[in-house]
Amino acid sequence: MQHADSSITQYSAAANVRQPPPSTGPRFFYLQLAAALLVTFGLIGWLLTTRTAANPEGAASLAIELEVIGAVIASVFVAAVWLNLAITVIGWRRRTVSSEVRAGRLAEATLEGILIHNERAIIDANRALADMVGVDVSALIGRPMLELFANEQRAAVDEMSREQGAEFIEASLLCGGGAATPVELRSRTLEFEGQLAMITVIRDVSERKRAAERIRHLAHYDSLTDLPNRVLFWDRLHQALAMARRHNEQVAILCIDLDHFKEVNDTLGHAAGDRLLKEAAQRLRGSLRDSDTLARLGGDEFAVIMSNLREGTLAAECAKRIVEALSVTFDLDGNEAVIGASVGIALSNPAEEDDPETLLRCADLALYRAKTEGRGAFRFFAEEMNVRLQARKLLERQLRHAMIEGQFELYYQPQVEAGSWRILGVEALIRWRHPERGLIMPSEFVPLAEETGLIVPLGEWVLRTACKQAQPWGDLRLAVNLSATQFRQPGLEDAVARALAESGFDPQRLEVEVTETILLQDIEASLDALRKIKRLGVRIAMDDFGTGYSSLSYLRTFPFDKIKIDRSFVHDLGQTEEASAIVRAVVQLGRSLGIRTSAEGVETRTQADILLLDGCDEVQGYHFGLPMSVDELETMLLRSGTQPLSLPPSMTAA
Repeated sequence: MQHADSSITQYSAAANVRQPPPSTGPRFFYLQLAAALLVTFGLIGWLLTTRTAANPEGAASLAIELEVIGAVIASVFVAAVWLNLAITVIGWRRRTVSSEVRAGRLAEATLEGILIHNERAIIDANRALADMVGVDVSALIGRPMLELFANEQRAAVDEMSREQGAEFIEASLLCGGGAATPVELRSRTLEFEGQLAMITVIRDVSERKRAAERIRHLAHYDSLTDLPNRVLFWDRLHQALAMARRHNEQVAILCIDLDHFKEVNDTLGHAAGDRLLKEAAQRLRGSLRDSDTLARLGGDEFAVIMSNLREGTLAAECAKRIVEALSVTFDLDGNEAVIGASVGIALSNPAEEDDPETLLRCADLALYRAKTEGRGAFRFFAEEMNVRLQARKLLERQLRHAMIEGQFELYYQPQVEAGSWRILGVEALIRWRHPERGLIMPSEFVPLAEETGLIVPLGEWVLRTACKQAQPWGDLRLAVNLSATQFRQPGLEDAVARALAESGFDPQRLEVEVTETILLQDIEASLDALRKIKRLGVRIAMDDFGTGYSSLSYLRTFPFDKIKIDRSFVHDLGQTEEASAIVRAVVQLGRSLGIRTSAEGVETRTQADILLLDGCDEVQGYHFGLPMSVDELETMLLRSGTQPLSLPPSMTAA
């Protein structure tokens, strides 16, 4: 706007030079002539008076002489005046022509359109304006200025042009072919070629409008999928709920989460993840009604607003279509990916004034239930989910408080050599000594610690404390579990090294147990961390062997020191031949690879005998000892004295 205002000022200044200055006008000429005549007659009168006084007889001849002299002098003065006037006029005309050229050049050089007009028609215009309209300059001359603008805007443009110093206004400039260009314009009055006129500067703001529209779009739409983002989602949800209350209808919110999306991102890269998200967005659009709103809330989270519902059946049918559409294999530049989706549904109550935040939270709770119950499904919100959520939030607060107050303890379960039944080591198991609920088992709080990220500081505490407590236990090995979340944090090997250094624990006595899930996240980074830990002298054991998808390939990729057979296989020993066959196969695999095998979850003498016959190296379970506190374990170790450690006869009885 400042640039357009400057154009008006500069053009006006240039154009106004055309008017002659006061010192060169006709009035000044007449003043000069009168002064010359007065001087002439004054000289003649002075000469006449002087000569008459000196010679009265020659007065007549003197008068004649003076008349001649006066005429000559007057002629000289008149000629001088006219010469001065001619020189002045020529100079003024030159300045006028120069001013006109300068004003014309200025008008043609500016990017804004310039109009000189009066109330009736256009007097002059520059090339920039002609280009905007799409005609020659000559075609503009004589046209009413208001014809250049849309009908509904002409009154405002006319009012603006009549007001000296008016503010900029926006209008639509009519161009060739019926198109309209958004412009801003401002007018001022000026004297043009001797008459009062107006100069209007017109500036094309279409690019600025497009930029503003792009900014607005980016503020309300996701840049990757071009779906409404969280901001626009909230706005439409408020509108949908208000409309539903007026018409006594329901609104359904569907929260959608892509299953296993992170695995695709980690294994195939973020570019493949972005392509998957865009294709998933297309499939989701195809599963909805035209009136539904689909939004991307962030990451792999999507949400749908369904309005005009009388019952939840339509929402269930929509969720079913979504689950089916996203279960079909994705082709990502030759790489196949199978993800699936989980959906949570919440319905508004037309009899109540539903809060948008509460409704979305309910849908999110239903989504959480769908994911915990196996994924690839949809669930409606039920009030008991909210009760569970509140209990979970309370547990999370208490868990954080327990970290500060030091309410955690370590229990140890013996790991026994098959055949000799000697204790070779112990596995550290965490317990929570709750001030009100007593001893809480890890199955109740460890998954929550995993979700909240508290497992990282908690895992480091377990590692430090276990090394410190087990340091004086002779040659007894110590097994400590490391979670997948810990592997996703940088510097895990540094945490292990610090725990060893601070406690003085022998690295060769430490054995860290990992599950296959750590290798599903980022196999290269996980294997690199395992190698660094192994270089410290620490042993690595694969826990829960056989429950994952690629156990054999991991054994080939990384030299594990031990395989721990999952308790699910041990539980059926002696009951099904399939379980025995699996255990024998794992034991034989370990022998062929030079890896020791250990069975966990041994609860009966029969299971122990079968494992011994199959050649399993180590066993662990309730049959050989419950997890015990530090004091209980140290009491048992003291009873054994300096002899090889072995379990009391009662612990090996059938």
